[in-house]
Amino acid sequence: IERSKTENDYFLLQQYLMQIKEKYPEEKDIMLMLEPGITYDTIIAVMDRVKTVDQVIVNEVVKYELFPDVSISDALPIQGDDL
Repeated sequence: IERSKTENDYFLLQQYLMQIKEKYPEEKDIMLMLEPGITYDTIIAVMDRVKTVDQVIVNEVVKYELFPDVSISDALPIQGDDL
């Protein structure tokens, strides 16, 4: 999922994570590698979205668990990355 300078595609992120969860249904851990300059609000928004996803099933919102055990770490900057 490509980063954008203007907005983050959280829907696409959750769709991708749902595919991973289907392959590894027992997995609960996820590691977020944070690049320098990531805002606190973005970190919290991503953490919220990797833990669970809301799905509408027959006019009812159902919350599904994705990866509730979140760890964070610093990532090395990518060479030539100007975002």
